[in-house]
Amino acid sequence: MRDYILKWLALGLAMATSFIAPASAGHGGEAIAYKHPDFRGPAISITGPVANLAYERFNDTISSIELSGTWEICVDPNFRGKCRIINGSVSRLADIRMNDNITSLRPVSRRGGRYGDDRYDDRYDDRYGRRDDALVLFKDPNFRGQALGLDGAAPNLAYQRFNDTISSIAVNRGTWLVCEDPEYRGRCEVITASVGSVKYIGLNDRITSIRPYRRGDRYDSDDRRDRDDRHRRH
Repeated sequence: MRDYILKWLALGLAMATSFIAPASAGHGGEAIAYKHPDFRGPAISITGPVANLAYERFNDTISSIELSGTWEICVDPNFRGKCRIINGSVSRLADIRMNDNITSLRPVSRRGGRYGDDRYDDRYDDRYGRRDDALVLFKDPNFRGQALGLDGAAPNLAYQRFNDTISSIAVNRGTWLVCEDPEYRGRCEVITASVGSVKYIGLNDRITSIRPYRRGDRYDSDDRRDRDDRHRRH
């Protein structure tokens, strides 16, 4: 009788552990990727970094994604190439130009947790905006260090004590114009996705003004005029 009771106690403990384990595994967030828009079709559940979805036979085939937590999605293996940071489900990845284009993805911790080289620093100052703002500027590469959140134009980042100090940018929503001089002058670049190191666009520690960008707005004509002036000087 004693052996019978011990056997059932052991079985009960094993069952309890089996229910606890999935919750612990999903603590860092979960992504469910679908092959069709609107969360339809074959799907895969992901709870940690995946450096190459080809091994899961799911690369370049995702059209919608359900999320808990914040994730980085990238077009190339090992979290390289064009990447975006998203913090909510996307029913049509075509809307952010990532349809059938994702090869690697990973969670991005907001409270100091680390995946690869991405760590959001606990020293982030919420007085300057939340990390779910449309745009988040970081003083260090790979979305680290002191941060500033924006939801609109900033004609001179000196007022926020953030000019000439930006090394990475997380784009959560929209398309943005970043410029090296105040009032959107000097050299400018248009960015549509997160940039882990702005040195690759030649603007590390050189950005002074930022604003939302729409094709055909004033920057287009200013940029053409600047190029024409440079051609005339040469």
